[in-house]
Amino acid sequence: MPLEGGVIVKKPLIHETTRLHLDPLSLIHGIVLSFICMGILSLVLGTLGFYLAEVEKRADLLVLLAGLASAGFGAAVAARRVGKWGWLHGSLAGIGFILFSYPLGLIWAAETVVTSVFLYRLLGGLAIGALGGMIGVSL
Repeated sequence: MPLEGGVIVKKPLIHETTRLHLDPLSLIHGIVLSFICMGILSLVLGTLGFYLAEVEKRADLLVLLAGLASAGFGAAVAARRVGKWGWLHGSLAGIGFILFSYPLGLIWAAETVVTSVFLYRLLGGLAIGALGGMIGVSL
């Protein structure tokens, strides 16, 4: 705490949070773009799966990779908008995408269950998001 004239002065809480440089609007923008990217990749995979049997056999893995790529893309966009603290904004955008997309998967696919797989996907979103955020800041 800073001293002014021998008296300890408390700074307002808003000053402490703005020091972190966290931009919630950039996070929301990144998460929304992650969903748009995932929708486009799902359409491409669905079209390829219709024509190619090999793509349909590996659909689970391809959808997982498309989700992680979408999380990385959204993280890069979120971090690029802020311009600093890329790992923080990226990892939060990646976690946010996984947190919002997993319940949608529970709605559309009844056989999806919440297990340790969710934790692994959350950690994957964190790692890919942090990497995407660091790349996004440097672009």
